[in-house]
Amino acid sequence: MPAQTHERSGGVTAAAVLLFLGGAVAGYRGGWLLLQLYLGRQIAVPQSLQAAPIEVRTIMIAGGIVFAALAAWGFATAFGLLKQKPWARFSILVFSVLALVWSAVSMLSIYLAVRNLRTDLTSAVPFLLFRAVLKAAVPGLIGLSWLFYFNRKAVRSQFAKFAG
Repeated sequence: MPAQTHERSGGVTAAAVLLFLGGAVAGYRGGWLLLQLYLGRQIAVPQSLQAAPIEVRTIMIAGGIVFAALAAWGFATAFGLLKQKPWARFSILVFSVLALVWSAVSMLSIYLAVRNLRTDLTSAVPFLLFRAVLKAAVPGLIGLSWLFYFNRKAVRSQFAKFAG
């Protein structure tokens, strides 16, 4: 019996490619954190962090695990999108909401960090601020576009059509 051909829209393919790229970046970040921890077992903790309530190694391990989990989730969702699995549509919607929350928290953090900052300290402040806002806003914008796109009737029906 010949394989079924699935009409997959370009937007679904583009979202899958972005998830593959995001998964690769998250996997790299998680792996790098854990590799640094493994190779530098005696991490020099700066004096200013020695009084921190959480040990730096604990943060590195937790970060590595979170990034690895996000990478695995992203890869699984991307494969599911390419195969038009209904669960993958739901998964990317959850990703979208998390991206929006992440962006909102990041933007609030930036605002709180710079609200009393003197911009005459250095000429690099406006550039660094722009870069930080851009890095915080892009995931939210992608998440917002996915929320709208994957809730369109044509896209929903595309995933429902191949639920079997």
